[in-house]
Amino acid sequence: MAGLSSPGIGSGIDINGLISKLMAAEAQPLTVLAKKEADYQAKLSAYGTLKGSMSSLQTAARALSSPSKFNSMTATAADATILSASTSSIAKAGSYNIEVTQLAQAHKLAAAAITDPTATVGTGTLTIDFGTYDSGGNTFSVNAAKTAKTIDIGATDGSLNGIRDAINKANAGITASIINDGSGYRLTIGSNDSGADNSLRIVVSNDGDGNNTDTLGLSKIAYNPTAVVGAGKNLTETLAAKSATLKVDGIS
Repeated sequence: MAGLSSPGIGSGIDINGLISKLMAAEAQPLTVLAKKEADYQAKLSAYGTLKGSMSSLQTAARALSSPSKFNSMTATAADATILSASTSSIAKAGSYNIEVTQLAQAHKLAAAAITDPTATVGTGTLTIDFGTYDSGGNTFSVNAAKTAKTIDIGATDGSLNGIRDAINKANAGITASIINDGSGYRLTIGSNDSGADNSLRIVVSNDGDGNNTDTLGLSKIAYNPTAVVGAGKNLTETLAAKSATLKVDGIS
């Protein structure tokens, strides 16, 4: 008949206790290794943090090698609502008196008044040039930075309203409007950019009435500053093109 027994019964020895102690002793090296691993992981993390900080310090130090970091200048105006200024790398410290003697102005032209803006004016082609002409109107120098623009005015665009819309759709650097000044409707044309070198010249070609310079048909809105009134210079200048002028410490 089988029986049950317990380790150590009869011998007085605590076999279970001995086994537990032996197992604990065997586990001690693993505990030591686990502690060492944790220490190494902590050191690696610290080294990583140090490396990142050193890299950031190196980047910041490299930026300091540029003399411009120490020589940079800023410009401020006594009244920021009327003047702004910026500096370059060659700027020197100083204080300057600025006097604006003339504001920039865009060129504006106006046609003679007509009673009905929907009535046909004419057909043909408009060529828009920008440039500079002298006060006497003797010469016109084309602005080389801007390309001439052509605008075709067909039968459906031949009214004052149509000419205005065709000009504005062309994105030719000018804006057209119609103003009722009490005597009738006037087409106005203005350069989008100010400055003396953005004066307008409007040349008409293929005028439907066969004459490209008279005051009939599309040539009614021709404007050649070197021509004479009524023969190619058919718009009235309402605002002359002007560049801004100023003095710095009294020097223009």
